[in-house]
Amino acid sequence: MSDPPDPHLFFRTTLSAERIPDVSEEELIIGAFRLMRQNLAASTAAKEGKLRGDSPKDKSPESKSPRLNRPMFAFARTVRSHPLLGRLDKYEASEKVIETLTKHFRELTRSCKDKNQAWSLLFAAFKCDDPQSEFIAAWSKVRVPIGEGAVPTALAEAERSPFYPARDCGRKYSYFVSIAVHLQLSRPGVTVCLPVSKIAAMLGVDGQTVSRYRQFAEEEGILEMFAPHEYSARKATEFFVKTDLFDLKSGKQIRFVNRGKVNQSSQTQQSRQTDQD
Repeated sequence: MSDPPDPHLFFRTTLSAERIPDVSEEELIIGAFRLMRQNLAASTAAKEGKLRGDSPKDKSPESKSPRLNRPMFAFARTVRSHPLLGRLDKYEASEKVIETLTKHFRELTRSCKDKNQAWSLLFAAFKCDDPQSEFIAAWSKVRVPIGEGAVPTALAEAERSPFYPARDCGRKYSYFVSIAVHLQLSRPGVTVCLPVSKIAAMLGVDGQTVSRYRQFAEEEGILEMFAPHEYSARKATEFFVKTDLFDLKSGKQIRFVNRGKVNQSSQTQQSRQTDQD
């Protein structure tokens, strides 16, 4: 398998958190895979050199990175940082990864009889007993994508594919809701945080306005608090965002929460009332 001449430089440029949304899904998968292989090889060589009493040649920060202790988790975390890949569930992500790598390294995987053999062959350097199952488990454990780009990425997605809450609660309220929905879509089944100061800076409003937007979204049933803010533990408020209230194609809110019950649109309710009359 051919690798970039400098994997550390490759990570800082192509796979930096700021540029992840700009690369394709396939480029990110292949780049993250190559990077981890390079780092694992460098780490193994450094350990062997120490055993022989050689002086270490690689003093880069990457050679001591904690990512190398859990290479599959680091790989899954990088891949899940992509806004489109992050929307996949663990099984869909597993299929996407092996299909992409098998296609890219087809000369190497041509002799593999099935996907299980391809997983074992391609991820041999990761030293996993069952690479596919470890990747699936790692995908579920990823709570924060690499870098600090989760919220800015969600804002970019919100500008490209906005969502429209039924109630107009302010000048930037729909932007706020769109950010929340895209954050949840990129992390299905996992709680999300909506940092007030960061979102306020991006939307050009003050923190109190974002706090009000958050309150409105909770009252409308779009946000559901999972865990409150804990100042002493430095834990932000965690939410689940009800993405099922919106049509993912049009962005319109099609379902509504009323006293704990989820209802269809008001037009449907009106038609039912008319039928009864």
